[in-house]
Amino acid sequence: MRTVVPPAPKFAAPAPVWQRKFERWIDLKEFDGSLRYRNVTDANQVNEFSQAQQRGVIDGKFKFDRQGRYGIGFHGSSGKTFNWAYADFMGGGNAQALALEGAKAKPSQLSALGYGKLVEPGTYAAMKNSGGWSFYVRRLFLDVEPVEGVQAQYGSIDLNRGAGSEITTYDNDGYLDGGRISIKRPKNLFFDEASVTYGYLGDLYTPNFFARGQRLAHSNYHQFLIRKAVKNRVDASFDYTWQDKANTFREAANVKLPELKIVDSVRLESYQRINQIRYRELKLYRDVGNGFGITATKKIKRVSLDVGVADVDENSIVMTQLILSAIYGLSLNGDSYGIGKRGFVRPTVKLTPYLDASGFYTQQWGAIVNPNITVWNKQAFNVGLNLDMKKLFFAEHGK
Repeated sequence: MRTVVPPAPKFAAPAPVWQRKFERWIDLKEFDGSLRYRNVTDANQVNEFSQAQQRGVIDGKFKFDRQGRYGIGFHGSSGKTFNWAYADFMGGGNAQALALEGAKAKPSQLSALGYGKLVEPGTYAAMKNSGGWSFYVRRLFLDVEPVEGVQAQYGSIDLNRGAGSEITTYDNDGYLDGGRISIKRPKNLFFDEASVTYGYLGDLYTPNFFARGQRLAHSNYHQFLIRKAVKNRVDASFDYTWQDKANTFREAANVKLPELKIVDSVRLESYQRINQIRYRELKLYRDVGNGFGITATKKIKRVSLDVGVADVDENSIVMTQLILSAIYGLSLNGDSYGIGKRGFVRPTVKLTPYLDASGFYTQQWGAIVNPNITVWNKQAFNVGLNLDMKKLFFAEHGK
């Protein structure tokens, strides 16, 4: 009998997959490009801004090892100040806005502006410079984790906002020159995070780290922060911060509330500045202060909505340590909010996996006591597009 040997089975060749080998060396967290239209009116009813702006952001880490426990963190963006990563390219910029404000400023404000220009001519010149397509390395730092859960960073680093947001802490575009040690070992420490930060916060109109690297030898900022998550429902933090002799306590909690149906989560945050402080060069004291923020978030399919209220005390402007910035009502928290009592709404619509449309509206109410300053963004509105270039250019093959 003749034996028939069946042919060997044919297996389909595996589908080709794009191997992103660069991820061995680079952990790319953010790579965005944005365009927006912005319209802003100040407390003197001056329409300061009606302009088009652009923003580019790249954030990540160069990895020395495959796990990423040793590396160099980086964050680059457009924008020429501590709290503005957007730069104008159409419709007038800061120079025009400053001229418009000066034309309708109250007598007390004009007097203060004249004094500010006299003592801070360099700051005034820098404030006018807001346009173009410049791109700066805002943060660059050594990032190591020699023991699992114990991390050290040194260089130009981000601010640690805990569970809070830029409403009551510092603008998301901000930077700090110094170092931080963080312990994230909840099984040993109870807290999910405990961190200590020492450094220098300043040079608000010098976003380029290579132009302010000498500040690593200076110190005017200390922070001690603890953070704890509870059953994936509550993310809470508390910190004590010392900046330019100001002692500030901050508390924040982000609470998930899916059973309410009308909101997914609510963020509660507050701060208390417990002592008087003054500008370095002047015996001009500003009083204690406190404030808060409440933000409710809801997401329905492709639409996400943030709605909230904020109250940031007007004396917080002294934290800039710049007379002119204070006179114009600029502070160190998020520029979308600034000082005073206000409401805000921020809708975001995901048009494609890598393209979002977003808007923002805020209205400040109530009087500012200090007659020398103005609320630069009493009413503000913007609408724009954000392109997630990480998803666009580095998506997996076939998606």
